[in-house]
Amino acid sequence: MTISEVANLLNIDQSTVRFYERKGLINPARREDSKYRDYSGEDVMKLKHIMLYRKLDFSIEDIQTLLSEDADVQVMLMERKQKLEDLKEQIMGSLALCEKMIADSADADMEVDYYLSYVHEEEEKGQIFPEIVSTIDLIADNMNMERYLGLPFVSWMLQHDTVRRIIVVVAILILVVFHVVNIVRSIIEVAAGSGSVAKLIIWCIYGVAMVSVFLGLTRKNRT
Repeated sequence: MTISEVANLLNIDQSTVRFYERKGLINPARREDSKYRDYSGEDVMKLKHIMLYRKLDFSIEDIQTLLSEDADVQVMLMERKQKLEDLKEQIMGSLALCEKMIADSADADMEVDYYLSYVHEEEEKGQIFPEIVSTIDLIADNMNMERYLGLPFVSWMLQHDTVRRIIVVVAILILVVFHVVNIVRSIIEVAAGSGSVAKLIIWCIYGVAMVSVFLGLTRKNRT
């Protein structure tokens, strides 16, 4: 089958098929009479498995394991179920806190200590809330640092969670915080009559560009 036939059969984009091929999840043969790929029934079946596993939010690395002959699918499904349940609890905790603050008509002058105390009490009861470290880890995973394998020290860095977290924090500081601070500073200077509107516009354009770069780096590939 050609890539267009596969894409039409599975109702996905051709770019999606190519993405999974680049990741090594499928390896279609080349036709002898041309340079075009010939997708077999086995390739199509693998793509169906991949599509199903992606609906379970498995990473590409996990899917590579799941497609291997020695994979214990049941064990990996149980681990995924636990992670999804943990995420659900975190979302429910944040949702409850949000509903409480809305009901209390919380505003900029809210009693922050009161709500932090509420969170602490709920955590003692077993409620789970998102943590900054887990958020940083999620961003690190979405940055797909593995794409830079082959560069000096990259393999070593990816083995250490602390190093991955430091990279994320540095990226946030350079690409987001630095520009936001300069934009705010320029706004204050313009409001005070000592700043340049042109400088503010330049910082805004540059800031939007850098934030877009950061979002592009951290956007999870859902293909």
